[in-house]
Amino acid sequence: MRRSTDGGSTWTAFQVTRDGCALARVVVSPLSHDGRMLYALGADYGLWRSVDRDATWTMMSPDHHADLAFDPVSAGQFYTVDGNNVSWYWEDFNLWRDPVPLAGANVIGLASYQGPYVGTSDGRVYESLDRGQTWYEISTFSGDPIRDIVATDDVIYVLTASGLIGGYREGAPVPATPTPLPIP
Repeated sequence: MRRSTDGGSTWTAFQVTRDGCALARVVVSPLSHDGRMLYALGADYGLWRSVDRDATWTMMSPDHHADLAFDPVSAGQFYTVDGNNVSWYWEDFNLWRDPVPLAGANVIGLASYQGPYVGTSDGRVYESLDRGQTWYEISTFSGDPIRDIVATDDVIYVLTASGLIGGYREGAPVPATPTPLPIP
């Protein structure tokens, strides 16, 4: 991993894990207004946290976490998916709620008034209307693995192996055959 403190003019390499585990994602805590608190997901295992702008890292969980997203409504709360479950944590790493099984769950996206949304390795998109207690399948992309989900309050964007797809929400689920978005 590399970081820049001068707007990208220069970059410094640093390592999160002691064994050189590849990283899958880095997220800045929304409670960290100065960018000091970071979370990193290991590609193979581990959820790591730095409270000093990456000078030191602490493993918070040895388990594999495929994705992490902070709840935009409840400060200090975040969701993780691990391929089989959706879990909720407070930033002090107390489990907020028991994990909910969701087979293939590999990405998660949240919007302030909708979701969360979870994408699976077999191309399904799920939405929860009750902050994760229950899940509803809202779309399927014919076995095309979901690589990322970004949600705003009125649009869900789904990145699959075939490309980026957007579906307007406005109170209704993503259509079964959404229109692919052109990528320049």
